Amino acid sequence: MQAKKTVLVGTLVALPVLIPVGRSMAEEGLRGTLTIGERLRSVSESGFPTPEDEGTSAVTTLNFGLTSENANQQLTLGLSTNIPYFFEDDDTLNSGNTLEDPAARLGYSIENRSSRLTFDTSYRRTDVGTSTFFDETINQDVVSGAGTRTFVSARTGLTLGEDGPVTATLSHDYLRSTYSDTADPTLSDSTTHSLNGRLSFRVTPVASAFVFANWREQDQELATASDSTTQSIGIGGSYEISPVTSVSAQLSYDEDERVNSITSSSASGIGYLFGLRRATSNGAYTFDFSSTETTNGERQEASVGRSLDLKRGSIAFTLGMSRTGDSSFEPLANLDLNYDISETSNISASLSQVSDIDDDDQNTIQTRLNVSYNYEINALSSLSAGLRIANDNELGVGSVDARTISANLSYTREVGQDWGLVSGIQYETEQNDNRADRNTRTVFVGLEKTFNFRP
Repeated sequence: MQAKKTVLVGTLVALPVLIPVGRSMAEEGLRGTLTIGERLRSVSESGFPTPEDEGTSAVTTLNFGLTSENANQQLTLGLSTNIPYFFEDDDTLNSGNTLEDPAARLGYSIENRSSRLTFDTSYRRTDVGTSTFFDETINQDVVSGAGTRTFVSARTGLTLGEDGPVTATLSHDYLRSTYSDTADPTLSDSTTHSLNGRLSFRVTPVASAFVFANWREQDQELATASDSTTQSIGIGGSYEISPVTSVSAQLSYDEDERVNSITSSSASGIGYLFGLRRATSNGAYTFDFSSTETTNGERQEASVGRSLDLKRGSIAFTLGMSRTGDSSFEPLANLDLNYDISETSNISASLSQVSDIDDDDQNTIQTRLNVSYNYEINALSSLSAGLRIANDNELGVGSVDARTISANLSYTREVGQDWGLVSGIQYETEQNDNRADRNTRTVFVGLEKTFNFRP
């Protein structure tokens, strides 16, 4: 373990020299940060057949960031990991991984007056339950249990003619998700590709039209898990009826296919979308109605929304209904809130509910909630709290609900130049109708120091 620590620290220190950003970009603005910390951590678990990280440990935290930018290009690099040392090294309790939660992200963008190219790639490995809250899993099922999950992702985007009468956008997303041998054997490794293209035309100052094509494929390695392919092609447009009122419409041909070792199903048909928006002095009203073909039947959704510009922030919400096939209508709610309670405190919240088909080919309502609160006690100290909930509610006979809940409270205080005291508590619970709840409580306290440099 000591040798691996030495190699990791040496790599982090050498990165500003090894990254091929070039001297010209360094002169335009190359800057980096390195944060090193040491924490005393206590973890207690219940409900797991074999606890993995229970006990007290000393954890070294490493975070490295590098940014290089000029007038039309930007390169960013981020690396982070934790290195735990367990005071009671017991293989039946503690994880055998030398590195905890390693993550790396590389991003690049270049643009001119009418075009933009972006590229972003990342690597992450974390506990299975925690992975539910990642951006990469926003359209995937809630997962829980022991073991770790690893993500490798890449996204490329191209925009041409951004401010012209004709604008073209093209994007490709890749995601590879794998589970460790200690994870639930019913969880399947998967590879997902998404390709989206759109060509927009400004017909008149108040009218525009577009054509689009979308394709998504998810390949799951477990024989009993369904591979899925969805694709659509269509046309649409928007028109400003008045300076404050606009309408939009879209017509598409949709295909949905799901195949596993036992069954296969497919569906195709015409989909449509209609939207109405009316601006006000402090926001807007919206109304949307859509229909899409799925393997479980036609999915119909309708919603009304309101956005408001507040004196100290903003809020936007929608309320709607969704129905797939012959099922009953289910309510849907979405919310985005950002509000400054005072000059020293802020709260933000996001709620997302969507109707989807899960890996068991069941109609599902996916709910994701994220609430965060920050309070600056004084010039030296601050307090923050957060709540995250991910819930999958299956509909119909034999349905199985699954959810993961995470709550945290942390306190930080500056104790010297670039030195900080960090402490906090976190509680996580994983709930599934097929097994007992699994709970994890973490308490930590430590010191960290940040180094800033500009080569």
